Amino acid sequence: MDPLLRLEDNRKSVRNAIVFAVMIPLLTLTTGLIIALISRSQGGPICDSGHSNWICTRTYEIIFPVLPGVISFGGLIIACGITWRQWAQDRYWQPWLGIIWLLIPFTLLWATGVGAMAIVGHHTFPQP
Repeated sequence: MDPLLRLEDNRKSVRNAIVFAVMIPLLTLTTGLIIALISRSQGGPICDSGHSNWICTRTYEIIFPVLPGVISFGGLIIACGITWRQWAQDRYWQPWLGIIWLLIPFTLLWATGVGAMAIVGHHTFPQP
């Protein structure tokens, strides 16, 4: 392959990887915010009892962590697939590996920080 074409392909790969790395967390957080806003606008028993101001029903306690978590995890799996494809085609795969290492902690942070809400809810302890 021509070195100039290879350099241009490498730059394009880096640019695509950076855009992907920015878009997946942004899409995850935007989806979570939209779900929280919808839940708050609809209200529900959890907000009426004073346990929460944003996530107001058990349905939204499940949807809020799961849907953005699926987006985050899906983005991580897609980045792994792109990395493998780039590597298999002997193209510039290193930026995509870096993106995987950025998305792993983000995905785990969402899954462990917010994901527990889907299992136990966020109002499990009785209020005095």
